[in-house]
Amino acid sequence: MKLFFASKNAHKFAEISNLISFKNIEFIQADAAYPEIQETASSFLENALIKAQAGIRYSNCACLAEDSGLCIP
Repeated sequence: MKLFFASKNAHKFAEISNLISFKNIEFIQADAAYPEIQETASSFLENALIKAQAGIRYSNCACLAEDSGLCIP
């Protein structure tokens, strides 16, 4: 199975790679050509969904995306 990671963040990619390394998954990180995705939604979940949908269109395979965000009261 191929799984595309819709982020150019090498640290996050390494962390997740370690978590799934025992599975039969070819984990693919976004390359330099992957466009920056605009986070236009009002929640972290919705922004992650936007990123996942863009990643699926770009890679034509299953996609993992996240938006951990930052909240400052």
